[in-house]
Amino acid sequence: EDFEAAAFNVFPNPATDAWNISSSSTITNVAVFDILGKQVISITPDSNEATLNANSLRTGVYFARIDGVNGSKTIKLVKE
Repeated sequence: EDFEAAAFNVFPNPATDAWNISSSSTITNVAVFDILGKQVISITPDSNEATLNANSLRTGVYFARIDGVNGSKTIKLVKE
């Protein structure tokens, strides 16, 4: 059987005000966590593209768990 891995593109990274996420398949949920594991952003775009507003976040490192119809992936995000 064919297996298609979850492919997500996040840009710009590092970002100052927002991250853009694009995928070839539908993104169902995006959750952003700080370095301590506290969830700071959660969106459900149900689209091939999404934007994460980072204006309310402090400078630092974050982790985004991106769920799509073809699987999920965790990506490191940097806020400048």
